[in-house]
Amino acid sequence: MPTGNLNVGNEFVRGFARVLIPDLWGLALGLVVVAIFAYGSLRKQAQRRVRGLELDSAWALWGQVILFGVMVISVILTLNAYRSLPLLLVLLLGITALLGWVTTSTPFGRSLFAVGGNAESARRVGMKVKRIRVAAFGIVGLMAAIGGIFGASRYGSVSYTAFAGGSLLLEAIGAAVIGGTSLFGGRGSVWNAILGALVIGSLGNGLDLTGASAADKLMVSGAILILAVAIDALSRSDAGNGR
Repeated sequence: MPTGNLNVGNEFVRGFARVLIPDLWGLALGLVVVAIFAYGSLRKQAQRRVRGLELDSAWALWGQVILFGVMVISVILTLNAYRSLPLLLVLLLGITALLGWVTTSTPFGRSLFAVGGNAESARRVGMKVKRIRVAAFGIVGLMAAIGGIFGASRYGSVSYTAFAGGSLLLEAIGAAVIGGTSLFGGRGSVWNAILGALVIGSLGNGLDLTGASAADKLMVSGAILILAVAIDALSRSDAGNGR
């Protein structure tokens, strides 16, 4: 069995974690993101108008855009004041946005939720369940590979046990479940998983500051995961009983 660490010498891989976007380019990128968000909000409003659905008020619509813009620019200014906007963060948000769009705005994404919620019902309506499952596992494998490259870039090395389970696996599952993803299938959001990861990361950082041991961190993370799964199971049970 392989042991020890293997240093990564490839400059392309190592460069991900070291690249910082210049301050002005970071602000320009933030403004582009805000503009895209505003365009998406206006496009959604126009589609609801065409379909005769209830529309959001102008105050609510532009309030969301302004709030989003303030958050984005504030984060970028904070990062610029520290070092600069890291390329890893931009890539993470870009991949998350792409997967979020695929899962919520495409027929394939809706098929994923349908198969995850009830594979037999999906099969009866004509969905290729096996193909969708293979595609889902393929996407998961691709994201794991990208995550491994990002991790290798950050640490500058890889090892047999670096990403093979342990606390990382528990934290990944916990982030998804805390973000609202159901372990029973059919419900979840890519963006909410990111929020769950922030919760797990903040919790781990707080425990580190208090001097908690690795065992304590694992127990706390496991307890939160069990609680989230229990709440999910109870909510599904209540929904199934028609409460």
